[in-house]
Amino acid sequence: FIDKKPWPEHLDAAVVKRDRLAYQKAVSAGGSADYEAYLNAYPQSKMANEVSALYHKSLYAEKTFSNNFIDYVNFVNQHPESPYVGNAEDKIYEMSTATGTVQAYRSFIVEFPSNRNIKDAWKHLYNAKIKENYSSESILAFSEEYPDYPYKNELLKEYNMADKVFFPVKNDGKWGYLDK
Repeated sequence: FIDKKPWPEHLDAAVVKRDRLAYQKAVSAGGSADYEAYLNAYPQSKMANEVSALYHKSLYAEKTFSNNFIDYVNFVNQHPESPYVGNAEDKIYEMSTATGTVQAYRSFIVEFPSNRNIKDAWKHLYNAKIKENYSSESILAFSEEYPDYPYKNELLKEYNMADKVFFPVKNDGKWGYLDK
C-alpha cells in the first residue's frame, strides 16, 4: 500500500502501523539480528531509537552470554560504538584483577591501556606496592619501577609528605595538625 500509493491521505498512519507491526515482530523474536533487520529496513522509524537500544542490549547479552573473559575482550574490540562497551570493560577489569595482586594490576594496565578503569588500576597498583612500607623511599622506588605512572604530581606530593610527622593541636576548641 505504502509503495503503490505514496501520497494517500493516510500515509502517515500507514507508516506508523507498518513500523509498529515490524517492531512487534522484532521484539517477539528478540535477537540482535532481528533488531538490526528492523533498523536496516526502517531507519526513519519513530521507534528506531528504542529498537537501537534493544539491539545493543541484545547484542551484548548474546556476545557475552558465556561470561568468558575473551568474550568481553572481543566485544570491546568488535563493537566499540556500543553503549555496553563500558560494561564489558568493567568485566574485563574485574576478571583481570580478581586476585588483587600487583602483578594482576600491572598486567591489566599493560594489556588494556585504553580501558575506562585504568585510573583505578593504577591507584590499586600504587596502594598494593606502598601499603607494606609507606615512606619516601618506597614512593621513590615505585616511581623508578613504574616510570609510566600517569599521576606524577600526586606522587610528588605523597613523596614530600611521606616522612613528615604531624602532631595534633587544639586551638579554640578545634583540633588540627602541625608538622615539626
